Amino acid sequence: MAVFEPEAEGIVLDAEETGGDIVGRSPWALAGRRLLRNRISLAALTLFLLIVVVSFGAPIYAHDIAHTDPFASNVTGTIKLNGKTVDVIQQGTGKLGLGETPIGPTWSSQYFLGADNQGRDVAARVLYGGRSSLIIGLSSAALACLLALLFALVAGFFGGFTDTIISRLMDLVWAFPVYLLAISLATVLLTSAHGLNLGLFTLSASSLWIPLLIIGLIYVPYVYRPIRGQVLSLREKEFVEAAIAQGAGSFDGDRAAAADDCHDDPDGIGPLVPLDRRPGAAGELGHDHPGRPGAALHATMGCDRAGDHDPADRVGAERLRRRPSRRARSPLEGQV
Repeated sequence: MAVFEPEAEGIVLDAEETGGDIVGRSPWALAGRRLLRNRISLAALTLFLLIVVVSFGAPIYAHDIAHTDPFASNVTGTIKLNGKTVDVIQQGTGKLGLGETPIGPTWSSQYFLGADNQGRDVAARVLYGGRSSLIIGLSSAALACLLALLFALVAGFFGGFTDTIISRLMDLVWAFPVYLLAISLATVLLTSAHGLNLGLFTLSASSLWIPLLIIGLIYVPYVYRPIRGQVLSLREKEFVEAAIAQGAGSFDGDRAAAADDCHDDPDGIGPLVPLDRRPGAAGELGHDHPGRPGAALHATMGCDRAGDHDPADRVGAERLRRRPSRRARSPLEGQV
């Protein structure tokens, strides 16, 4: 049996820890453990959280600190600096005095980073831009993951014709270059006078929902394929076959409970231990219980439990025996 070696997995142990102390920890716990030990990663995470908090606080900065409207032109506005009234848009400083120059950084509450050529506060606009970018990025990623998860579960679970149709639709979207497709959709939707009409809902061309939907829908195939591959792999696991052998159907409410009960191995090594070396292997394999094939079935699946040896399991064992070792799949279904 393979021995868990933390060093081979890139895990550094404390002086008092052993490999057995971290075997039962979840991947999230191990990832958090690594993060807490990496000071550079902690510094980057702190900076990122600071940017997020400051960006989402853009309305507070604009209205309560800078006292300005970052979207309204203010070419004739003035501010007070060191007791003097200063124009936001100043006359050109050249010899001829031509042109106009926006005020530079004041390092005060108003126009902290200066003004643009329309007299708008640059700092407030930067914060609003970061806020919009975070909303679009996080929401589109959540939308892409949600739709990809839904399609992948349906395609991987049912397989066959359903899997083929969904996978080909995803390939159709995938066939277009990402940026070309995004720019094409944005050109049509963002330049339309009526925006996007979704029946009950109408989105204006200036709505953040339009870029959110464009980005989210385009990246669905990129998330769909790896999830579908995991579903196809999970569908062939032994605990799923054991649940089917117990009589669970595709839409049986007890199927998930049966699979969870069979898969509930505290050590996670039941199927890995040779059957002839496990305690009571001869009895579990049904050698001394010829009339109870359910015992052999559950031992083979690594799901032997105290209440499993029931003569009623004969039907389930016979069902699994007649079931092909692997369900027939279309040639395209194995592509992940």
